[in-house]
Order: sequence, then structure tokens, then C-alpha cells
Amino acid sequence: MTTLSRRRLLALAGGVALSACTAPPPSRGAGATGKPDSPLAANAALDVWPTSVGALPAQIREAYAYAATVPRSLRYIPCYCGCANVGHGDNLACYVRSEAGGGWVVLDLHAAGCGVCVGITRDVMAMERAGRPLAEIRRAVDQRWASAGPGTPTPFPE
Repeated sequence: MTTLSRRRLLALAGGVALSACTAPPPSRGAGATGKPDSPLAANAALDVWPTSVGALPAQIREAYAYAATVPRSLRYIPCYCGCANVGHGDNLACYVRSEAGGGWVVLDLHAAGCGVCVGITRDVMAMERAGRPLAEIRRAVDQRWASAGPGTPTPFPE
């Protein structure tokens, strides 16, 4: 296991925070290959990721891959980091700005620097692997994470 120097860790965290707070240029639609014309275009099935996501720690990359491949679940899971203030409506919005079809998405870098977002997603991943139904997962997330901060206005799964 490698360790980061304090200076390098602070520089990395600052870079992630800065990139998470700055919006990418607007997407001009999909190109001939279906890939969105955005520097934050990704396709988990093809293992195509922006460099900024590829450089993240494994647990965060796994959360991004999950959000890009299993978006249905996260649409019903709120985030409690306070990101409703920036317009997020669910935990998925912390990772995915828009879906373009064919497996392509345009990512949001918010979760790259937010332990609450990633913690919630990792809990969902673990509970889904254990076979728990989505409504039960939602209740467990609400119970565990509601004290972290204000939640997003997320519908409850039916």
C-alpha cells in the first residue's frame, strides 16, 4: 500500500474539489460513435473514463462505474451531503450529469470529492449484492445517512 505525502494529498484534494465545482463545457450532443462531445463522457461497458475519474482511488472509481451501469437504483436513493443546494435530486446526480444512450453518460465530478456521496453508493452496492429489495435499501440509507445533512428531494421506490 502506498502512502501519499500530506502536500500531495492536499493538492489532489484541491484539484478534485476544484474540478467538482466547475461545470464542464456544455455537451454538443453525441458524435458519430454515440459518444457525447464532452470531456466528462464515459462508458462503463467499454471501460472508457475521463482521465480525472481514472486517477481516483479504487473505491470511488467503483462507485462511478456502478452509477454509470446501474442508474435505476440510485435514482431512488437520496444524498445527504447537501448537494440538493446545487440542484441534485438523488444520489445518481452526484455521479451522472446526463445519459446519452448506448451506455454513454456525461459524468458529474461532485462525488469524486465527497465521502458522503460515495459512502451512500457503496452501502447501496453492498445491500444490492446481499439481495435486499430497493425499498428496504432506501429505508436503511435514510436511517444511516439522514444525520449527515439535508437530503435531496428523492422519490421513494414503489
